Amino acid sequence: MEAKRPYITLNIACSLNGYIGRSRGDRLILSSEEDLDVVDELRAQSDAILVGAETVRRDNPRLLIRDPKRQERRVAVGRPLNPCKVTLSRSGNLDSDNHFFQMGPSARLLYCADSASSELRGKLGGVAEVISAGASEVNLNFLLSDLLSRGISKLLVEGGASIFNLFFKKRCFDELRLAIAPFVLGEEDAVHLFEAGKYELKNLQLSSTEILGAMAVLHYKA
Repeated sequence: MEAKRPYITLNIACSLNGYIGRSRGDRLILSSEEDLDVVDELRAQSDAILVGAETVRRDNPRLLIRDPKRQERRVAVGRPLNPCKVTLSRSGNLDSDNHFFQMGPSARLLYCADSASSELRGKLGGVAEVISAGASEVNLNFLLSDLLSRGISKLLVEGGASIFNLFFKKRCFDELRLAIAPFVLGEEDAVHLFEAGKYELKNLQLSSTEILGAMAVLHYKA
């Protein structure tokens, strides 16, 4: 039986040939302003935003709602100003100076392997709640069940590639929002959305399409 979990939306922006990041670590900006505004609304509707530790290190995201009116709308119905921030790390290689930990009034949850929990509580316990979630790696079912127990019923997943593939392999999502930029990346060793692995995603249902600026956005139901 599938573990109880939040409603999960995977939000992905990629190039025409399926890349989401540069090889040298520079952030690859793909979204148009129109797409970013829609993503801001998605964040405003969500209880939590999840990214992997590599995204925290590489992109240094704030994961905040940009539009004050959307923040006000949340507060008016008794919700926090911003969604809870969630990340997961097996190694514990995270810096407390990252925007994830320092920017904005948000709850912050860090799920980690048991082997890294003591180090992370000492290093990051003052800026996030550190939660042991598996012996050698983070157990996704435990993480999602724990989020649900904390009142998080809508989860927005924003990257990166290893995180998306973790959810793909388990087919553990409800919606996939794929925003495709009119851009081809031919860079060697760039980060592709789909990792090589023995899994298939069959029978995704295309529910809608839209054009946002120069981007084509495809919406799928799992």
